Amino acid sequence: MTAKTKSYKFKTEINQLLDILIHSLYTNREIFIRELVSNASDALDKLRFEMTSGTEIVNKDLDLEINISLDKDNNIIRIADTGIGMSADEIVKNIGTIAKSGSADFLNKLSSEAKEKDVSNIIGKFGVGFYSVFMVADEVVITTRSYKSDALPVRWSSKGTGSFKLTEMEEDIPRGTVIEIHLKEDAKEYAEKYKVEAAVKKHSNFISFPIKIDGEKLNTVPALWREPKTNIKKEQYNEFYKYLTYDSQEPMDTIHVSIDAPVQFNSLMFIPKQTFDLYGISKEDIGLDLYVKSVLIHHKNSDLLP
Repeated sequence: MTAKTKSYKFKTEINQLLDILIHSLYTNREIFIRELVSNASDALDKLRFEMTSGTEIVNKDLDLEINISLDKDNNIIRIADTGIGMSADEIVKNIGTIAKSGSADFLNKLSSEAKEKDVSNIIGKFGVGFYSVFMVADEVVITTRSYKSDALPVRWSSKGTGSFKLTEMEEDIPRGTVIEIHLKEDAKEYAEKYKVEAAVKKHSNFISFPIKIDGEKLNTVPALWREPKTNIKKEQYNEFYKYLTYDSQEPMDTIHVSIDAPVQFNSLMFIPKQTFDLYGISKEDIGLDLYVKSVLIHHKNSDLLP
């Protein structure tokens, strides 16, 4: 028996989206790491839900984690998760065609604003974050196996030029998804460990699942704002503040708020004992970091402060 490979074309709006991402948007290209790690975390969340529901799971003893490996010699990054995985039909629906209006909505948002604007704050809102990988990739290969026992593993590949290929595999691979990114010549810096590590720590440091780069765990500090206030000691607040700010002093005050209605959110704000802006140079460079699902989506959002 031989593996069956089929070719598919992207929808028109996805081709438009890819054209913008590949040729027009060069600012903050590291967001592809944030988006792929977020997708991996979502896949792990979905699997954990199935496990707690008593669903039969393939490879149920696998640790729930995200592993990033770097091949500097060949300019390749691999981002792997042990999450829910995808079948052939699911990968075509979720990545190949996008039946939802997410890509069209994203294009409308871009057209209503300057396309040169930093896209990192809006791309994740429309379910098109995966495609940001083509800002840095000559080719992307996804190998995935669904958590369902009757689903064959599949391999998806595309150069982001209007089409993709899908192959049903016969190998017995572990459950989950591996995204292999073949970097462009002008993006080979992302095969450097320090570059990927900095992006993960900036955007994804508080994701609840372990994130490892070449076997080394990065996210060792929990998202303290998500913990109940009654469980947190002053010393923990102080340690968290110093971790975030590199300030040697303790904060003057700490404000920790949890809101359930009309919008549910948690906030944690530290007020330092002294200003870091001694000469008024960075007077406008203020704001709070905004996280969704423990992922940084907006750094220093000044609209959150009066």
